[in-house]
Amino acid sequence: MRLKRERRVEMARVRHARPECYRASVNTSLAISGMTCNGCVKHVESALRGVEGVTAVQVKLADGSASVVHDPERSPISSLIAAVVDAGYEATCHAAPG
Repeated sequence: MRLKRERRVEMARVRHARPECYRASVNTSLAISGMTCNGCVKHVESALRGVEGVTAVQVKLADGSASVVHDPERSPISSLIAAVVDAGYEATCHAAPG
């Protein structure tokens, strides 16, 4: 019985949530060049996390890639690439599969 009550309370909160909570996020893959060490990885991760609208970042040194989950309205791909370039590296967008 308690679980049902908690579920109703949670659903009420969802109904009253702000519209921006429902924005769709996308996962963008970037090719990063110029990284030579784990310090570089952390630098690129930090630069990407600093972009408004970015919610998750994973950078891999081995294949020179970054996976970025972001709101495309608040953080277009051009702003992701600009952040990487400003950090001292080169970035290009990987083509979407399909």
